[in-house]
Amino acid sequence: MPCVAGKLATRDAPARTTVPPPSLSPFVALQHRDYSLLLIGRFISTIGRQIQTVAIAYQVYQFHHSTLDLGLISLFRIVPVITFSLLGGMLADVVDRRRLMLLTQPLLMSFSVALALLTAAGRVNLGVIYGFTFLAAATGALDMPARQAIIPALVPRVHLPNALSWNITVMQVAMVAGPAIGGLAIGAIGLAGAYSFDAVGFLAVIFALLLMRSRLGAASVGGVRGWKAAVQGLGFIRRNDIVGSVMSLDFFATFWGSATVLLPAFADKILHVGPTALGILYAAPAVGSVIGAVVMTGLSNRIRKPGFPLLIAVVAFGLATVGFGFARSMLTAILFLAATGLTDTVSMTLRHQILQLLTPDALRGRVTAANQVFVQGGPQLGQLEAGAVAAGLGVPFSIISGGVACVVTVILIGWKVPAIRRYRIEQ
Repeated sequence: MPCVAGKLATRDAPARTTVPPPSLSPFVALQHRDYSLLLIGRFISTIGRQIQTVAIAYQVYQFHHSTLDLGLISLFRIVPVITFSLLGGMLADVVDRRRLMLLTQPLLMSFSVALALLTAAGRVNLGVIYGFTFLAAATGALDMPARQAIIPALVPRVHLPNALSWNITVMQVAMVAGPAIGGLAIGAIGLAGAYSFDAVGFLAVIFALLLMRSRLGAASVGGVRGWKAAVQGLGFIRRNDIVGSVMSLDFFATFWGSATVLLPAFADKILHVGPTALGILYAAPAVGSVIGAVVMTGLSNRIRKPGFPLLIAVVAFGLATVGFGFARSMLTAILFLAATGLTDTVSMTLRHQILQLLTPDALRGRVTAANQVFVQGGPQLGQLEAGAVAAGLGVPFSIISGGVACVVTVILIGWKVPAIRRYRIEQ
């Protein structure tokens, strides 16, 4: 046995350090059946979730035409993420991630079905919508770590950068198409029909999971359980300079760069345009995101040192935010907003690659969950900061100062943690 083990170790060693050839196809991840099934299912489901997001916002506003009521939707979404994400991360590491998703996806679907039925019956009020929003966000916090952590188990490591790029590309396209379809759906089939469409979207993920041939099992077998397991995941983040710094970079970039929350005020007070132009401003970052995602899908296999391009992308995001703050014409504002979407997606793709490649599979769910708190917390707190600064010092100052702070933060992190710049994905 020792001899056989030695031969296996020798044979496997090159697979861990092999550098993919520059000509590796940008479609290489799609050759893996289970990954492609999940990707298609998530694309359909994400469109459904975006339709639900539009439907909820529209329905809430119809009650009292209150912007405060709309703002409370975000509160009922972010609190469960902060509260339950670490629990979701622990579950994703100690149980079969596929089976966990087969529990959470039907539960999420049931919430959409309930909203559809109650809306059709005229039994919906603000409390009902907020309650289901909270329950869906809590279930999503349990589902999300497994949903993200399952991807590296479906493709070889050498194809993982391409798989993550495809995942982001498809999700960005769905997030652009979803709201547009949502608006059309509300007009064509009503709110109850829109919620029903969302419910049907979950079936795509459920069928994809059922059709998978991979049987993954638990990533972490034995070891600590309960909150000690959560602490173990946080300990890994604290000990690994690159992982912790990349998460911090994400948090501060989205905290300082939350300019989109000020778009209605910017459109009204600075550009002096109406709701149609405001819709175009909202669409500009999404279009830039799709362009960035497509570019990264083609280039992801060629980037061997993603740390330095990541820093450059976040600096560019900050500078684009500054440019938007100085814009005084519609065209200039659109171009800089599109640039924020493009650079944010480039940086997001590189962040995902680094985090997934550096994290051991046994800790992947917990690290993904912790990262989700950073990802969700940064924009939500940043919107609060941007609104407060804009109220006191004006909308342009809030946007420009946020972009400058973003650039300064990147420079400080890159200087304090030089390992980010030197990191190679073969490590």
